Amino acid sequence: QLASRDASGIDERLVRQLERDGDVQAVAPVLLMQANALGEGREQSVLLIGADERITRMGGDVLNGFASDRLLRLRAAVLPSAMAEALDLRFGQRLTLDVAGRRVRTPVGAVVDRAEVGPLAEAPAVVVPLDYAQSFLGLEGRVSRVFVVARPGREAAVEATLRRLA
Repeated sequence: QLASRDASGIDERLVRQLERDGDVQAVAPVLLMQANALGEGREQSVLLIGADERITRMGGDVLNGFASDRLLRLRAAVLPSAMAEALDLRFGQRLTLDVAGRRVRTPVGAVVDRAEVGPLAEAPAVVVPLDYAQSFLGLEGRVSRVFVVARPGREAAVEATLRRLA
């Protein structure tokens, strides 16, 4: 993986370059930021995750329930059920996020439970589509991490590429 060294993030052109690399099997850009989520008179520290469908190609199922086609087309937040309960929020209500010096209000587009996302239903996380997060954070074309899976037997070549790009 590549991780941004500062808040300005990694240029997404690098993602496209990695996607064209024959040694790379899958690439997933992600925007991760600490935030404060505010609901109906309650607040909680959370991890804001901006992701798109590429995260589901990484071979794990960590964000599969969050990153379904249906959810990633929303211009809204997806909340784990435990967080929705802690903030006293339901589908359609407005979630306020204090993140990166900005205050963002977004609808709750879905509340997901353990059956949909497994143990992440208990996580203090808010998931939004990557392009939506980039837009409301003023980080168009930027990401904070790029996860990379090498083709079998090509791990050393991909590691060398990542070191060169870092």
